[in-house]
Amino acid sequence: SGIDRIIPGCVIDDYLFDPCGYSMNGILKTGEYMTIHITPEKEFSYVSFESNISHDCYRAVIQRVLDTFRPGKFVVTAFACKGLDGDKTHKEITTCTLGGDYLRRDLQYCQLKNYDLTYALYSKFPS
Repeated sequence: SGIDRIIPGCVIDDYLFDPCGYSMNGILKTGEYMTIHITPEKEFSYVSFESNISHDCYRAVIQRVLDTFRPGKFVVTAFACKGLDGDKTHKEITTCTLGGDYLRRDLQYCQLKNYDLTYALYSKFPS
């Protein structure tokens, strides 16, 4: 499926629900994690990917998630510590192009007390 390639090196613990659904937790030796939840319903299919793993390039991680699940639309929500991390993460999300087929439809930035939040909505072109 490619889930093991999103963040290589994770020890994966997963569960397949009956009649449908999937949940996965992956943890690195550093204690950082990723988690994925999938609801493959025809009328309301949904995938969530969350991680606290710090990266030099979030675009590459987002692209691996997109390559694995191939969604029609998706949301990126990034929380970053105040200062340089928040500025760098916000700039990367606002300037990156993803997979060539996706257009950013919405972008929001919010400075909170202890961290900055960047939200971006993308959808496949044309949609």
